[in-house]
Amino acid sequence: MFFKSMKGLVYPIHDNQIVVTDIFKRVGLKTPVVGKLALEKYYIDDGNTPEDIAKIFYNNVYYHWVILVVNDIVNVYEEWPKPEAALLDYVRDKYGAATENYDHHYALAEDTSIIVDYDAAKIVSGEYVAISNYQYELELNENKRQISILSPDYLKEFVTQYTKLMAI
Repeated sequence: MFFKSMKGLVYPIHDNQIVVTDIFKRVGLKTPVVGKLALEKYYIDDGNTPEDIAKIFYNNVYYHWVILVVNDIVNVYEEWPKPEAALLDYVRDKYGAATENYDHHYALAEDTSIIVDYDAAKIVSGEYVAISNYQYELELNENKRQISILSPDYLKEFVTQYTKLMAI
């Protein structure tokens, strides 16, 4: 459904023309749909996929694309939370082998969301703490777990409107 609703573009290749799917077209949600009645917050359990969430809420894995569109997720590999089992491998691939415990940055001990410059005296005193590469990526990953779910009551209307808008 997701790609079928997208219009095709004529793309010239050498002396021929082929029709390709316009994957760059996006459709936003109407303001009333974004209201509190239409969306609810959901916390993604470790290892759940968009298909799993669609099955839970819409009783059909086919609507996984609705979960992604509602949350403005374009790249599921980067924007969907990674399973905990895969996160360590991701950190090692990104930062290098055996560097997961290296310092990524420093933060205030009482509020680690406030990043500070390195200061050895304040680290020793406990005022500043080191945030490792793994801790940093774990926090980013955890922040991706909170998503919005379109109420099943609005699913049919959403799919209809989405299809119409993508055909324009």
